[in-house]
Amino acid sequence: MMRAYLILAAMTNIFCACSSVAQETRDDNPSEQVSYILSRVPLQQEMLVLSRTDGETRLSIRKSEPRSSLPRLRLNADLRDNVAIVPFGHSGRCLAQKSGDDIMVTCAEGADVAGVSLQFDGALPYGAAARGFIAAQGPSEFKLQIVNSGEDAIAPVAASGRLGLPLPYNTGAPFQLVILSPATGGELRLTDLRLLPIPEPRPLNASAWAWQPQAWRESGDLLLRSAAERGLTRLHISLVIAGGKVLHTDELASFIRTASRLNIAIEAVEGDPRMALDEGLSHGLERARAIATYQQSASAETRLKGVQYDIEPYVLLNWGSVQSDYAGWSAAVNALAKAVGNPVDLVLPFWIANDDVGLAFLRDVDPSINGITVMSYRSDGPLAAALAQPLLGWGVTAGKPVRIALETGPVGSESEETFVPAAKGQLALRERDGLITATYYTEPTNVPGARMYASRGTVLTRSDRISFLGDEQRMVEAAHDVARTASAWDSFAGIGFHGLTWPER
Repeated sequence: MMRAYLILAAMTNIFCACSSVAQETRDDNPSEQVSYILSRVPLQQEMLVLSRTDGETRLSIRKSEPRSSLPRLRLNADLRDNVAIVPFGHSGRCLAQKSGDDIMVTCAEGADVAGVSLQFDGALPYGAAARGFIAAQGPSEFKLQIVNSGEDAIAPVAASGRLGLPLPYNTGAPFQLVILSPATGGELRLTDLRLLPIPEPRPLNASAWAWQPQAWRESGDLLLRSAAERGLTRLHISLVIAGGKVLHTDELASFIRTASRLNIAIEAVEGDPRMALDEGLSHGLERARAIATYQQSASAETRLKGVQYDIEPYVLLNWGSVQSDYAGWSAAVNALAKAVGNPVDLVLPFWIANDDVGLAFLRDVDPSINGITVMSYRSDGPLAAALAQPLLGWGVTAGKPVRIALETGPVGSESEETFVPAAKGQLALRERDGLITATYYTEPTNVPGARMYASRGTVLTRSDRISFLGDEQRMVEAAHDVARTASAWDSFAGIGFHGLTWPER
């Protein structure tokens, strides 16, 4: 994750299907800026995204944002602006409206059943254990219950003070908060409305990466002291391997032994996008077999606790082609785990569980992995937790632990311009002799025989929205925010800190 290809992954949007493409040469036509080679023709419901990062420009095919599927609500977020207010009752004696940040319910006297339904715009994230939290001011004769949309409140509780309400059984469906008015009427003010995890926040159980082998070889004691002071329980380190053997095994054994006394587990970290290609996999397997040999010869107290693979082939220019795709990635993971002799930990982007192809990849590698670390690189804790929700849900189903990694190292900003099918636009998609190209024009045009795509706008993601940029204290504070939310999933196993600096001699 130190390498440049990880910076690109950190800034990829949540709905990415990530079919990367290679840049072609410029055209002689002055109105054409550049052409890109696509690995396939986009489907009608897909869009094209032009990403510009650190002087590098790439075009990718992505799934369109779902419009019919029910969005997932964010835990710990104030939901008062995320509900539709619907009064009910034949007399029409109840009204509700926003009053500043609050929701004010006002009901006149009456004998009929009346009240207000607050209909949530979304459903509970899959796999989360949560409850509703409501803070109410007003007569306790008002009654509340959260039910599935369209259902009646048959067991409401008194609306008084701060309340924790159970959610309906079918949490994958839309639900609503039903507020029942007493016959005497009155006013009820809702000053808070959110979904909170049921479990108590778990410890950070924090891990970190020390990419340079000299960190443990030459400054091992300083590295471990710094890790212990930071409360880390796991370190991922790079090994020196040559000639099919792990080198500096005496120093490595001593380092692992000392770390164990400090209750810090040591894992090897391996990774290169080219491992998903035949030539890169061959080199990766050689290193994997060397690690397996070390593990077999080492004593119990000097063995690595595991091996982590951070491959990320989706940053390759030919990603999505026959030579570089999800099938090659999953085959590489399975082969590497077999060579290591045990399931491995896998570093993944947060968006991989958001489409069918990514979910199929996860099914393919399931037998070869013992857990995942999700790069949820955002400097806003609640947002980082929200981006990790699909993989946390996957972890619940798969029975695999999920760590959430945050970034504090240097990264670049990224702009993304989205293009959708249109009669006229700036991108022209053409297929000639089996080669699919998308050509960018400076002005909207209509190229005969081409499929045109029009710009839907550009979004800039600043570097300080992705990384904490060296502000370690703020990252740790955000990590606690992440843990408070992620603890709603049984799969949540801790936090990873990437980009920490380590002391040198």
